[in-house]
Amino acid sequence: MLKAIIKGLFYSMFKILEAIFIKRKMNKETDQAKKRAILGKFTSTLGMVLNIILSLAKIILGLFTGTISIVADGINNLTDSATAIVSLIGFKLSLEPADKDHPFGHQRFEYISGILVALLALVTGLILAKESIIDIINDEGIDFSRFYIMIIVLSLSILIKLWMGYFYKKVGLRIESISLKATSFDAFNDCLITASILIALIITKTFDITKLPIDGILGIGLSIFIVFNGIKLVKEAMSPLLGEAAKEDEIALIYNKILSYKGVINIHDLLIHSYGPKKRFITCHVEVEQDMNLVDAHELADEIERDFRRDFGFNLTIHIDPVDTKDELTLKFKSRINDIIENINIEYDNKITFHDFRLIKNIDNIILEFDCINPFESKIKDDDLIEMIENKYKDNKINNEEVIFVINVDKS
Repeated sequence: MLKAIIKGLFYSMFKILEAIFIKRKMNKETDQAKKRAILGKFTSTLGMVLNIILSLAKIILGLFTGTISIVADGINNLTDSATAIVSLIGFKLSLEPADKDHPFGHQRFEYISGILVALLALVTGLILAKESIIDIINDEGIDFSRFYIMIIVLSLSILIKLWMGYFYKKVGLRIESISLKATSFDAFNDCLITASILIALIITKTFDITKLPIDGILGIGLSIFIVFNGIKLVKEAMSPLLGEAAKEDEIALIYNKILSYKGVINIHDLLIHSYGPKKRFITCHVEVEQDMNLVDAHELADEIERDFRRDFGFNLTIHIDPVDTKDELTLKFKSRINDIIENINIEYDNKITFHDFRLIKNIDNIILEFDCINPFESKIKDDDLIEMIENKYKDNKINNEEVIFVINVDKS
């Protein structure tokens, strides 16, 4: 029930803020990259303002009451303000157009800002651990004369941070922003930190437990949780920069779209390069009938490339591969190779595939040329795979003619 109320309030506030500050800056001509930047910059600016307000309130209250954990929580919010500034700079720089030195644009600045946000979350956890240990060692006691003010400020802080966490998460998912997703996690962490301080204050005050530094103990526990998750966030933020694999639904979208065009038999060698959340450069080989007119094949490739740029904003480059689907001898050998690879897959529980099959018939021999895709998780080495295919063919030849294999093995 409480979760539904919070989500309802969040949704209402999101729609109000979107209508007032975001939609008026957009129109039908606004491109996707600019829409992302507008949403990202607004979210980061809002987070910066709210975190500065929370930070000042907590630091002042903590100094007046001698509560080190509240001061540390205020410093944590100040760090969050810096995080928001980093995200804001990242969104602004990512909008810079491509230039001579950076022909693919600057959207990867957002990935860098995501790493910095994750590192700041990690540092926050370490700072909290340090302050909690100092609090346990010193244990100077807390001034409870402003107890109810502390309860009100900390409770409001939890509600504001909870709303901010949902807000960051909603926008982060909507615009596929790593930095905002990391900031969302950090905001929820802040709720846990402030809640632990609030619980510790209430328990200490209610039961007059002055000898046991509950707030410091809870702070250490939470700092360990934040540090481990901070490390996880750093890894997640670095993955796109290192060149992570595309998502399966995105690969399926590209495959299904290209295969829907008349004249396309199959596609392979699909490579997707990400230069930002909405910046994709894609290359692939498209198979067509070998007797298709060269001009028609070129027009087909141009049509697909234009449609991808218009519908998805993807920069697609197509290489046309002519294949023979009518020659009986070619089909006979292709079927035999297919059986051999299927047997290998069954024997080794693998998912090897092949494509670009060509048969060249000479006077003295037949050359079979094709590419194999040996998955990264395969236990078969590339050279061993080639040897297996050749040996299995020799064990069950189609005819007595000498067959020469030209096999290229790729990974996927």
